[in-house]
Amino acid sequence: MGPELAEDMWHTDLVRIHLTKRLDDAFRLVRDEVATAFDEWIGNPDGDEYLYQPVPDHASLTFCSDWIALPAMDLIRHVVCRASNRIFVGVPKCRDQDWCKINIEYATDVVKGQYVLNFFPPFLKP
Repeated sequence: MGPELAEDMWHTDLVRIHLTKRLDDAFRLVRDEVATAFDEWIGNPDGDEYLYQPVPDHASLTFCSDWIALPAMDLIRHVVCRASNRIFVGVPKCRDQDWCKINIEYATDVVKGQYVLNFFPPFLKP
């Protein structure tokens, strides 16, 4: 992710021309994936199993018997990963746990790398 990304704006045209024309379809796919991901992580009214059970340490913090404690950052990362991958790789790959794990780790590592690189002066950067 160097200066070439800012100089060659092919990705801007890709989003503006191809993805924007299919925004209606993309919205439906993303909405469906977000709903499916939340159903899998939180559960749904049909009584399906929860992926995450209530956390015993936080049981005293719940004000209602049907509330559960969830790892919010993990949930958000997972839902965003699945929703974006629904557009780019489709089902079933966007729901593959190993695929999501790789995508989330990569995105996290890119941000960490950016923070580390900011500690160095420009002439030492790659």
